[in-house]
Amino acid sequence: MKMKLPNESNFFSRIPTPVLVGIWLLAAVMAGGCLFWALFAPSSGGNEAASVSVTSTRVVRRTSTPTTASPPAATKSATVAPTSKPTNPSNATPATVATTQRPVAAPTTTPPVAVPTILPINETFGYGIQVNGLNDYEAPESSINMVSQLKMTWIKQQVRWADFEPEQGKIKDESWIILDRLVRRANKANVKVMLSIVSAPGWSHRSVGPDPQEDPYGIKAPPDDLNAYANFVGLVVERYKGLGYPVHAIEVWNEQNLLREWRTNPQKINAPRYLQMLRLTYQVVKAKDPNIVVISGALSPTGCDDGVTCVDDFKYLEQMVSLGLLDNADCIGIHHNGYNLPPNVSYQDAPKNSKAATAIFRGPFDNPHHSWSFYTTLQQSAQIVKKQKPLCITEFGWPTSDGINTPVRQGFEFSRDNTLQDQSAYITQAFKLMKEWGFVKIAFLWNLNFFAVTEDVSTTDNAIYSILNSTGMPRPAFDALGAMPKP
Repeated sequence: MKMKLPNESNFFSRIPTPVLVGIWLLAAVMAGGCLFWALFAPSSGGNEAASVSVTSTRVVRRTSTPTTASPPAATKSATVAPTSKPTNPSNATPATVATTQRPVAAPTTTPPVAVPTILPINETFGYGIQVNGLNDYEAPESSINMVSQLKMTWIKQQVRWADFEPEQGKIKDESWIILDRLVRRANKANVKVMLSIVSAPGWSHRSVGPDPQEDPYGIKAPPDDLNAYANFVGLVVERYKGLGYPVHAIEVWNEQNLLREWRTNPQKINAPRYLQMLRLTYQVVKAKDPNIVVISGALSPTGCDDGVTCVDDFKYLEQMVSLGLLDNADCIGIHHNGYNLPPNVSYQDAPKNSKAATAIFRGPFDNPHHSWSFYTTLQQSAQIVKKQKPLCITEFGWPTSDGINTPVRQGFEFSRDNTLQDQSAYITQAFKLMKEWGFVKIAFLWNLNFFAVTEDVSTTDNAIYSILNSTGMPRPAFDALGAMPKP
């Protein structure tokens, strides 16, 4: 006989026990579902990771590593003498091999918060050298082996966006092959990697076409949509971080105070527009990897200032500082290729230097100007940025035409005034000075091996600065640099 509890109704007492159990189980299931929905349902007001892309430009994602490919086109550079007409440094046409459509994501309008990188990074002074690691299929391994032999801690490799994305929205898988090997090999050798990312494919600036003298392939103009460049840089950063062998620094463009590197329609050297490019790229890079050093595009010591073909490097640097440079770069890019003047001589003292008596190239001695002097360029640049940010010398060096049988190109006659021993002495002295000065954090010598791996050895503006000869054997500067202490 069932005992009736005091609060039990007659209704429930008439319901069979199995039915009551079923009702109880159903209620439990419904309660559990409500609890799950409350805890895990997506919220329409949730936060999302932001990326910089305020226009219709695609936000790129890392593409898969290809398995077979042909080596990409060469990447070359050149120096500019203050009295010489700027020359086009590249004779390589952007390749047109098969491409792979890259995935895209809808852009957002909220920029990420850029986190400044604190320098120095594991070192008080970075010894760097520019390599041509993309021009020869064997170059990545041999380049890094030589850099390790020199006991250098950084390499610089120039990367041309135009070679990687000749068609909008498509990245050539083949373009990654040798660059992947170079970055991976450097990481394994404990050598840090700085990529200087330059040029823009023709589709990104349709109103600025090729120029037979300054830009035969139409790639030396900034894109109409600056986000396109920033997003490509972001793709590079994301790729190598994802592959586990990251890049450590990015230089945003190159010598943007020259017509040769900054072509527009109508033509104008434009510091405000470059600062906009730098700001967007800085935000993208920091959102993807806040540890990467962002270097502003290094300025060329032009020796001229007409606002169309060139702007004086000091004037341009002052303009960038006034526009917010110091908030949008970790290190300030500077170039100087020492002509025929030692690294410790100011431009005012050049006429009193012993070389003044014998020099074939008379610029520094008969026409004193700050652009001739390595010493003056670096010292004054540090003053312009008020030493609030360090300098990164992304290209410096001294040329010599000793051992080069082809004629020196017009505007590079100063190389005839430097012996192989001068080149060796000036390079090592410059490294020592920069380390002592304290305001230079990374310095990249121009260059290791362009003479040895450049397709056209008559391109003497590359060869004269190399510390290897045309057969890949060391010039005296190589041995002196290897023997130089690098604490």
